[in-house]
Parts: sequence; C-alpha cells; structure tokens
Amino acid sequence: MTATDRIRDDFDSPWKDALEHDFPEFLALLYPRIHAGIDWSKGHEFLD
Repeated sequence: MTATDRIRDDFDSPWKDALEHDFPEFLALLYPRIHAGIDWSKGHEFLD
C-alpha cells in the first residue's frame, strides 16, 4: 500500500474532525440526558 492509497482510504479523519468541531451538538442530538449532565462552561479537550 502506497502513501497515496493510505490518504485516499482515510475514512476516519473526517468523522473525527466533525465530532471535534460539533461535539456538544452531537451529544445533544444523540444523548440528550448525558449532554444535560455536563458542565460545558469548563470546556473539553480531545486526546489523540
């Protein structure tokens, strides 16, 4: 597999980018009870 093939087959990164950008909204949509229990004023950090 060449580097070009690996770049073309990167299906994971777009989902990770979308979740990092809209994480609170994602939780509110799919897990409203969990979203309501989080103090969003403290912020959040994604770990690699």
